Amino acid sequence: MNNIKKRPSLLSQSNGFTLIEVLVAVLVLAIGLLGMASLQLISTQSSSSALTRSQATMLAYDLAERMRQNRTEAISGSYDVIKVDASGDQDNAPASPNCIQIGCNSGQLAQQDVREWLDNITDIAGIGVDGAAWRPSIAGATAVITRNNNEFTLLLSWNEADSAENRDITRSYRMEFDL
Repeated sequence: MNNIKKRPSLLSQSNGFTLIEVLVAVLVLAIGLLGMASLQLISTQSSSSALTRSQATMLAYDLAERMRQNRTEAISGSYDVIKVDASGDQDNAPASPNCIQIGCNSGQLAQQDVREWLDNITDIAGIGVDGAAWRPSIAGATAVITRNNNEFTLLLSWNEADSAENRDITRSYRMEFDL
């Protein structure tokens, strides 16, 4: 009976093998988590970009509808004063006539429309540039409207950060409409 050799157990033959498996699994998990973090960052950036494009679209349609409601003043040039530079300064912006509650004539309505629309670009909260909760609807946006008879072109432009290339990309929304 002493001539029988003991066979080594499978457990003793695999010393260290489980540690390699664990290290490989941790490496695969780490790469997967880094990939998920990258996807989350790209998703957040894309979502922010989509929000800005949606706001630009809504602002453009808002102005077009205001002008359609007051067609005579729009064609006569009352809305041509719309211009916002990148610092948020509203060049040639009219003062608000504050006539909504008492009734506006068409010229006053055009002034009110322009004033409200420009405030929407630079102040989404409706408080004003000196208010405590001031924030622009599209940060650093520029806006310009041009007219050729009854054909109008509104151009909204803004910069977005591109984290992949570490630079700003200029985006724009252009809307052309007839009255």
